Amino acid sequence: MLEESGYRVVVVNYPVAWPPTIRRGVVIGGPAPLASPWRIGFSKCYSTRILRGEYSPPTIRLKLRNSDNPVLGSMSELEPLEADVKLFAQLKRDVRHYRVLDSPTYTLGIVGHDEYDKAVLLRGEEVVAVLREGEWSSWIIDEVRTDRGVVRAAIRVKLAKLAGDATGIRLYCTDFYDTRGWRSRAELAEGMRRT
Repeated sequence: MLEESGYRVVVVNYPVAWPPTIRRGVVIGGPAPLASPWRIGFSKCYSTRILRGEYSPPTIRLKLRNSDNPVLGSMSELEPLEADVKLFAQLKRDVRHYRVLDSPTYTLGIVGHDEYDKAVLLRGEEVVAVLREGEWSSWIIDEVRTDRGVVRAAIRVKLAKLAGDATGIRLYCTDFYDTRGWRSRAELAEGMRRT
């Protein structure tokens, strides 16, 4: 109605606004709840113990080992620990619009001085995030190989729990999405991806 009255319109994540019906305006997101055609995977949790609560996300067991990674060693007086995590891994329930064929592997390092108090997420030797208990990462964007080709996907993680002796660790991973295709004017994509 606004567009028909001559206004410039931007519709942001309004349920059931996709596919767009406006001609000159912009639509960003807007599918029905849980029906997003850009969602690649739902939330999950990497943890040292399997979560069984009714509202707990699916859990992937963390298998910690002693680390000789020099990056982690430089950040810790205690012997650093590490585990491999595939942030963009898909669970069976996630396969809807995309099928992940290969997810990049990250190293989750656990470091500290008097006790373990930080998690460090590495991609190779690059530090992607350093988190204390309760902290969120920035957006992590990486290339993921899917049955639709290689897509740039975005995810955030939160260090939900870190026991000082590293016996209790929970790394929560949000849903993750394709960073392309969810707005009606493709030329806006690059600027929005950077914000």
